[in-house]
Amino acid sequence: LWKFYATFRQAKWPQLSGYIKTHWFGLLLAGIIVIALGFRDQTGFKILYDEHVLSSTARSMHIDQICYVQAAGHIIDGELVATAGNTDKRPLLFPFVLSVVHNVLGYRVGNVFALNAALSFVLLAMLYNLITNLCSRSYGVLGLLLIGGLPLLAQNATGGGYEILNLCQIVALVLSA
Repeated sequence: LWKFYATFRQAKWPQLSGYIKTHWFGLLLAGIIVIALGFRDQTGFKILYDEHVLSSTARSMHIDQICYVQAAGHIIDGELVATAGNTDKRPLLFPFVLSVVHNVLGYRVGNVFALNAALSFVLLAMLYNLITNLCSRSYGVLGLLLIGGLPLLAQNATGGGYEILNLCQIVALVLSA
């Protein structure tokens, strides 16, 4: 988080505000699409085992500062105490980011859905940026409309999995290349 803060302090804000003024319609459209994706599908865990494991790992990273999936536990004095767990084979970036969100906003199961909604906006904004760099703003808008109409994107944007973060990383890699 400190590195992100230092990077944003060094950012050229006039360039960023100029970019926002130039591409305000695409960013507004990305926000509208994310809201529409939220209305298209109901928030909830869709891939039952994977998403629960990711949320459990994020919970243990937030509460116990240990990276494991709770397999068994007991309620002692009204508090859930883990008695057994294991490390999961899935990548740990998404649970780590989710645990940071838990640290900032407090622990709630719904934080995973808010995180995926925010990541969906970031994904659509980066895709718009990529398409406008390659073609033009009109193609960027068309690309957002086409990608925003995918039912699988709506399922992942309202789910608890790490697919949206993976797509963000792929688009960021293409943008940096």
